[in-house]
Amino acid sequence: MDKASQVLAREVRSGMRRSYRALADCDGSQQYLTPWEETALVKYLLQMLDLGQPVQIKFIPFLAFVATC
Repeated sequence: MDKASQVLAREVRSGMRRSYRALADCDGSQQYLTPWEETALVKYLLQMLDLGQPVQIKFIPFLAFVATC
């Protein structure tokens, strides 16, 4: 299992938010996207879902890469 998956699978300490950013901060992992890029990607994914065209999980890393270009 890769390091990111291990961090996401861990138990959340009490009082800690259950978000990717909080888990990455706690572990000292580097965040791949800037907050702005992350927000844009989430908005895009939610918009596609609302339009009835959900994005398959296997395409999300590619979209994250495109967001950083």
